[in-house]
Amino acid sequence: MAAIALLAGCRHPDVARPRAASSSGTTYTVSAIRYATIAAFPVRALVQGADSARRMDIAMMVWLLQGPPGRTVLVDAGFYRDKFVGRWKPADFVRPSDAVAAAGVAPDSVTDVVLSHIHWDHMDGVDLFPRARVWVQRAEYEYYVGDTGQVLHEGIDPEDAALLHRLRAAGRVELVDGDAREIIPGIT
Repeated sequence: MAAIALLAGCRHPDVARPRAASSSGTTYTVSAIRYATIAAFPVRALVQGADSARRMDIAMMVWLLQGPPGRTVLVDAGFYRDKFVGRWKPADFVRPSDAVAAAGVAPDSVTDVVLSHIHWDHMDGVDLFPRARVWVQRAEYEYYVGDTGQVLHEGIDPEDAALLHRLRAAGRVELVDGDAREIIPGIT
């Protein structure tokens, strides 16, 4: 994305709305939408060798890209299942779909979800966006999800592996080969 400028008039306190133009000239409004905060997270779980006493609050976000007419894209889908909410006890939690709706976008109008990776906190909420096509790296999918939806590596939750498998069987998952392919106009 080439240029970013802040837009005035943001209606939601947890949404920032810059605009970005891609190299193809397609322009998107990019909104960072916070749906929760995980307080006092141990930094050593994110940064190898970090001080074991160091903690930080983590903003749980999805990214909304609004571009050409008829195209509404999320980068990541967050999480919402009770087991994750109960375990991590996020502050100010709302379902990612509700946070997106509060930003003015109906969950069923999201056309695409691009997953940065398929850990629970990035992909558990894909089923909250019932019409979205899900984009994920083929190597990522095949590392975690088996031919019948079974878990191949412990980094994915079994329900999420089965969910991705069902969505793929329904024709809603696009497996991307490599990282230099334009998958959606203006999005590589």
